Amino acid sequence: MHCLHILKSDFTQMRWVTRNDAVLKEGEVRLRLKAYSLTANNVSYALAGDSLGYWRFFPSQDDLWGQVPVMGVAEVSESTIGELAVGSLVWGWFPMTDALVVEPGRMTRYGFTDVNPERGDNAAIYRRYEFFEDDELRHYRMSLKGLFTTSWLFAQSLRLERYSETKQAVLTSASSKTALALAHELRAQNILVVGLTSGSNKRFVKETQLYDEVYSYDEVRALSKAATVIVDFAGDSGLLDVISEYLGDNLVHCGLIGATKNLPKKGGVLAEKRKFFFAPHAAEELAEAGLFDPSAVDRSLIEFSRWASGLVDLVTLATDAEVEQGWLDLLGNRVDPDKMLVVTR
Repeated sequence: MHCLHILKSDFTQMRWVTRNDAVLKEGEVRLRLKAYSLTANNVSYALAGDSLGYWRFFPSQDDLWGQVPVMGVAEVSESTIGELAVGSLVWGWFPMTDALVVEPGRMTRYGFTDVNPERGDNAAIYRRYEFFEDDELRHYRMSLKGLFTTSWLFAQSLRLERYSETKQAVLTSASSKTALALAHELRAQNILVVGLTSGSNKRFVKETQLYDEVYSYDEVRALSKAATVIVDFAGDSGLLDVISEYLGDNLVHCGLIGATKNLPKKGGVLAEKRKFFFAPHAAEELAEAGLFDPSAVDRSLIEFSRWASGLVDLVTLATDAEVEQGWLDLLGNRVDPDKMLVVTR
């Protein structure tokens, strides 16, 4: 096994750890990574490694170092379970590695959950591995599935929360893939979808044609003072304070998704109406309300992946050095919004 570890106190410091593959025990399966994606979301996972438990997804033997979770596709290379054949493809969460041993629980036609006791503290959705079909959109579906599901859940949650007075949704970091996915899903709702982005990304965000209006961060006062839901993907507390003070009583709700390093600290309207969005909890609530349909998520994902394939180019990383540079580029915000990093093994 060959895995990248990140120094928790300095994300620019990395090391590769190589260990011999252990002999499988009864009930275990070895998954060989074929590909995984690297996005700004992975940086958010590192930032929230302690507060949201992402470092516990795949514990490191040295607590100073952590394994950043990524989403990817793997092939079953060895199996002690008759129902899970060698050669099967699955999508799920992995460390940045070339192999992972899992302990599948009850098998369904959709996949299985890893019941390895070392991962027992993690929400079931993070231990779930779904069967995956190979096609021409595979890298897009693989890269976008996790973040798209988060956006799909948020869009459905807006319906569940019944913010019926909402007239517009304002999405920060509008060029991010998660924001684009949410904009894609909000088109079906009768509200104005507005994107806020940096001046350098404004043209790209407009070209996506997913937003009704697009403004740069210094154009906040151009927003309509209508009943508004803010969806924050940037974690910029100063920006959120400016927006909330401008909107005043027109702010209905503020959903916090993504980076969590700088959560808003001021009081007032925003502090009362903000809420951190945690996808596993949302999935449970929607399931209880009969609104969580995995097949509907997959159908929408295929549509979004097809859209993304016409606008976003894949950048393939194959060597250790390329993976390290890709991680550093994400940390330094040097990956253009029309690019998506995919590691192949």
